[in-house]
Amino acid sequence: MKINQKPLQLALHGMDERAQKMMAMFLHGPCQGAAMVVANSQDAQANVIDADMARSQAVLNDIVDKHPEKPVIVLSVQDSQPGQEKLIHVKKPVTSARMLTAVEQAKNLIALNTGPSTEMQPDSSPADTQDCQVALLKTINIGNDDRAKISKHQAAMNMDEQGFSAFIGIAPNIDFSDPGQVVLASYNAKLHFQGIVQAAYKFAFEKVRAINLGSGWKPLLIFPDNREIWLDADDKMLRAFAGIKMNSPSPTIAVIDERTYTAVNGQPEKFQDMNAFLWKLAIWTSKGRYPQELDITKPVYLKRWPEFTRWLITPHALRIAALLIQSPRTMMNTAQVLNINPRYVFVFISAAHAVGLVGQTQRESDDKIETPAHKPNVRKGLMSRIISKLRRD
Repeated sequence: MKINQKPLQLALHGMDERAQKMMAMFLHGPCQGAAMVVANSQDAQANVIDADMARSQAVLNDIVDKHPEKPVIVLSVQDSQPGQEKLIHVKKPVTSARMLTAVEQAKNLIALNTGPSTEMQPDSSPADTQDCQVALLKTINIGNDDRAKISKHQAAMNMDEQGFSAFIGIAPNIDFSDPGQVVLASYNAKLHFQGIVQAAYKFAFEKVRAINLGSGWKPLLIFPDNREIWLDADDKMLRAFAGIKMNSPSPTIAVIDERTYTAVNGQPEKFQDMNAFLWKLAIWTSKGRYPQELDITKPVYLKRWPEFTRWLITPHALRIAALLIQSPRTMMNTAQVLNINPRYVFVFISAAHAVGLVGQTQRESDDKIETPAHKPNVRKGLMSRIISKLRRD
């Protein structure tokens, strides 16, 4: 099941008409249509409030009382206050990166409170959702098998810089503060499990067949119809195997028979979304390096917004995505503009490239995004000359 890519519908509170129009244009332009303003607050999926206005606290309390199930994005020059953990705070001045982060957080909360089935239990309106996962299991009437799959389709974690090295690891013998070494900080996915998985994905989609991939490790079952994989290994084991260099990989591919399918179908907790699996596999293979297929001197661009509600979020991923979806940039320029270590850009590019979200400019004209020069209308010019001549005559 793919995440709905429709814009998040927002209701604005505490803003005059001019501010509302500016916010609507801001969401449509710099935020690339990730969210949109709706006139009827009943139709909104989330609420936005300007906390710096008069009576903002009273308005906020009213919003939460009437719609406790809807996320609230709070815009303020002040930092979040204690006891407001349920609110999504955006510090002013509001930038596209900050707003996109808030939109993704709101979508994540909404996704956790909805599921594949809309059949609700009689007491399915939780007023207090401190634990969104608990609320999900309490309110949605789903079977244990489906519930096990849901847990696999949610984002593993949102990492900060401190947890990055411990969780992902860093490529050895690379000083990311040395520009000379950074340029050489690439890796070849084909020499790792990642490359084998990517080739198997392609084969499965071309043949439209469920396959069993053997790589000298644990069997990986690929189901292209529902875009899922099955693997009898946890993330810790996958992380360790991802970093092993396979000098002479000799994978085997076999069509999955009915007996195998029946056996794995009884273990739904071991199914994972295909792209979510490849995304994190590329992260653990990269270890802060960029794909060898990309030229570090040429700009890269993002084809569409990643599914952050289901995928592992590396440090600064939302800021990087917001920047690259606006216009192509080199990886080093991206790191400079955001004032971050290049390894965070490299690891994000590695994951996005693995799932087909990254493109690279090939021609000199592709390096710039600009409006084509206006070409005069030839017919209009001819008519103008004829009219001018008639007037002179």
